[in-house]
Amino acid sequence: MKSQRNQDAVEEMERVIDEYPGGGSNPEAMRRIRAATFSMEGLSAYGEEKLGSIEGNATILYSPRRHQRWDASGVAGTDRIRSLILADLMILRRLVRADQALTS
Repeated sequence: MKSQRNQDAVEEMERVIDEYPGGGSNPEAMRRIRAATFSMEGLSAYGEEKLGSIEGNATILYSPRRHQRWDASGVAGTDRIRSLILADLMILRRLVRADQALTS
């Protein structure tokens, strides 16, 4: 049950990142990200660290200006932040799958 809830939460965060590109204030996206991170349970310290990173980077992605600090030559800050979030989500997905394998 816990593993399925965690898997659903990771999928919800992936959907949010796909649906909302960022670059401006988006309370709905942040509400959904926070709800998903809050629903996850039983993670290792490393998993909790990744959740914190995802939420922190989402705060930057869905802000009016903070993402601009991440602009680099030829790459928008929103793209860089989104890449960081997606990398953390990939790690989190692997952690959840490993947990599922251990509890099955």
